[in-house]
Amino acid sequence: MQVMRLDLADTSSVVEFGKAYSKLGVPLHILINNAGLFAMSAPRTTGDGNFEIHLLTNFISGALLTLLLLPHLVQGSKDPAASSTLVSATIISDGAQALLRMMLTASNAFHTC
Repeated sequence: MQVMRLDLADTSSVVEFGKAYSKLGVPLHILINNAGLFAMSAPRTTGDGNFEIHLLTNFISGALLTLLLLPHLVQGSKDPAASSTLVSATIISDGAQALLRMMLTASNAFHTC
């Protein structure tokens, strides 16, 4: 097991995480996007790129992370002893989900249950 730094309020941290994971050269078998920030009574704050912090943390960074790690999910799906699973808690729009499904299907990496 290895611990790696990832700050979803900072897209450069997400990109660095993606690069660091790629350097490991290992497949990814499961990605669970379940980060969430909910502080509606707090003053409006912005994060990286001047995005509102809820939007950045709950949606943008999770979608970016998924796109960066997609090649590793596809690689993991080619392992005959395992499969790859992506679980997203409403972070990816229907259109993006359809695109990911199409990409994974084209690589024989997507299976429905």
